[in-house]
Amino acid sequence: MTGAIDEGPRAFSCRDVGYACEWSLRAASADEVQSRFRDHARCAHGLPEVSGELAARVAAAIRPA
Repeated sequence: MTGAIDEGPRAFSCRDVGYACEWSLRAASADEVQSRFRDHARCAHGLPEVSGELAARVAAAIRPA
């Protein structure tokens, strides 16, 4: 056991960070959640990039799946 916090599948919902959006996902890691959220934010919400503050809110909202 490595002791890493990011072990195991993770889940996230766009609503978790305040968007009125039904998008959610399960991913293999928190890094994958962040990557897929960046893609979703760009396509669905018109955000060319995710700010550091929003990325921190996403990280705090990621939970074990």
